[in-house]
Amino acid sequence: MGNVSDGASKSALRRSLLERRSVSDPVRRGRDDARLAARVTEWIASHTAGSTAPGPSASGSGTPVSASGGVITIAAHVPVDVEPGATSLAPDRLLDSLATIAGMPPVRLLLPVCPPGPPAALHWAEYSDGSTRGSLAPGKYGLPEPVGPRLGPEAIADAAVVIVPGVAADRTGMRMGRGAGYYDRSLAHATGAVAVILHPNEVVDAVPHDVHDLPVDAVITADELILPRP
Repeated sequence: MGNVSDGASKSALRRSLLERRSVSDPVRRGRDDARLAARVTEWIASHTAGSTAPGPSASGSGTPVSASGGVITIAAHVPVDVEPGATSLAPDRLLDSLATIAGMPPVRLLLPVCPPGPPAALHWAEYSDGSTRGSLAPGKYGLPEPVGPRLGPEAIADAAVVIVPGVAADRTGMRMGRGAGYYDRSLAHATGAVAVILHPNEVVDAVPHDVHDLPVDAVITADELILPRP
């Protein structure tokens, strides 16, 4: 399952891929992002079809609701700059596609809120509650965050699926982020299926990883859906 990391190999791969992102063609990214949004929503619809998906309870404890009848909770993120999903012409394309998925019950969309202090598990807030959408404002590091009540790190447990960012992944599902560890800490609270979204050239032969790292359930790019097998 990939290569065990000594730290240096992971840093070198991360640096190389981020440099490649920084000079990528925005027109190509725009075309890719439209296809990525469609592929993500198709995976979510197929993954949750006919199943019982975790949803919010009155206490916020994640009492299950039927995927065919209740609100489905999805946790995602706001793509920025040259990240997958952050097209220069329509930066909210991915969020809009997640907030309303054809043929599915209403979607309660949770987005991350970066807590103050050193890296820790992300907090969450609603971008949509199944009927209305909220707004975004700059948060820590200037990243867009939902405006509204803050939920704790445990709120991610309500999500039937979790869409996370990354810098690279391999076909075994090992994911590499930017290195701060916010998502590694956050996914310890997740109970739903986890998918990382990437640009097509960011699926690599092997992601250096540590022995405690766990693979994601899906790797999604504009070109393909990868479902790693146990």
